Amino acid sequence: MGSIEASELPMEARVKDLVEKSQKISMSDSTSRRELLDVAQRIVHELETPMEAIYRMVIVQPVLYFTVRIGIELGLFDLMAKEESHPRSSAHLAGLLGVDPILLGRLLKNMAANDFISETGPDAYDLTPASRSLTMASYRDGFPFSQDILLPGLIKMPQFLAESRYANPQNITDTPFQLGHSTTRTFFDYLARHPEQIGQFNNYMGMYAQDRPRWLDPGNFPVREILGEGASTEPDAALLVDVGGGKGHDLVTFKKTYGDLPGRLVLQDLAGAIQQAGSLPDGIESAVYDFFTPQPVNGARAYYFHSVLHGWPDVKCLEILKNITAAMKPGYSKLLINEIVIPNVGADRMNTSLDLVMMSVVAAEERTHGNWARLLNQAGLRIVKLWSFGVGTESVIEAELI
Repeated sequence: MGSIEASELPMEARVKDLVEKSQKISMSDSTSRRELLDVAQRIVHELETPMEAIYRMVIVQPVLYFTVRIGIELGLFDLMAKEESHPRSSAHLAGLLGVDPILLGRLLKNMAANDFISETGPDAYDLTPASRSLTMASYRDGFPFSQDILLPGLIKMPQFLAESRYANPQNITDTPFQLGHSTTRTFFDYLARHPEQIGQFNNYMGMYAQDRPRWLDPGNFPVREILGEGASTEPDAALLVDVGGGKGHDLVTFKKTYGDLPGRLVLQDLAGAIQQAGSLPDGIESAVYDFFTPQPVNGARAYYFHSVLHGWPDVKCLEILKNITAAMKPGYSKLLINEIVIPNVGADRMNTSLDLVMMSVVAAEERTHGNWARLLNQAGLRIVKLWSFGVGTESVIEAELI
């Protein structure tokens, strides 16, 4: 038996594990669902020959990505959702879309072969949960944003790293992103000059939190004990300041469950993001704020970052954090960081992929627990507790002033 072949014993053990987990699966339990998915994916990868694995990576997955992007541009998935009472053949759909039925048939066949849509008969197709999700902007916008903004830098990453003699990128103005877009602007500066992509980015970030356990889900984080108990009841006291909070998704969720707690809920972000947020529910206020400037809300019960610091290298994170620590009240204020924390062993493939995406666009990273501890310590903070909610999900780092 060759050294690259999996032995029968590990495969038998994995199949047995898959069967046992499938008997206990609940689709509403994200932890058990993800564990089962992980086992199933590992079995698939072990069954693949090396050539099948290579074809999957270099041909099958990239072609499917672009096929779906074409479908989005055509409005295919919206149309299929509307045409539920009609046979959805390539000829019927092509006639409504005004495209070549032979071409559309080839696109549909590829998506069906990859289980992105279902093939219900000869030249008959239906949506799956994944393809149906693309009728919503929060899911759909991940495709144009990734291709138009992220992919050019990723394509140039091998060249960039070779030219830099494989040094770990540390400078936000010198990354594969600049090389891929032929620009000297940072990712954030570039995005600020492309309003359509800002909207896609905000929708994309809203989708990112879907189908994952969140710190605000019941039983995950003791909000009332940690933030509610001892919170100031003064009229101008702030309970939670969401720094760089985009459209305010987290504050809206927070208010639905904990709206009875005393204190202001404040959404802070740059002008473009605040404009995108629009009208917020009563009890949530918004303010234009650049987190590289002094924090204007002093003595809040908690300051909150969600997927912000992973977008900046350490030197920039220290600037951001020191603006927060200057506003924190010793013995009272908390800092909550809702981010990926990479474990020492058994890292999730999505999280390690995001780590390299952040490296390519902003010379940043998805940090390990040790990296987070060192960074926060340099800013005058200590980790009180790391709250984790399952494999491959974001954690909440609870920190306070040293």
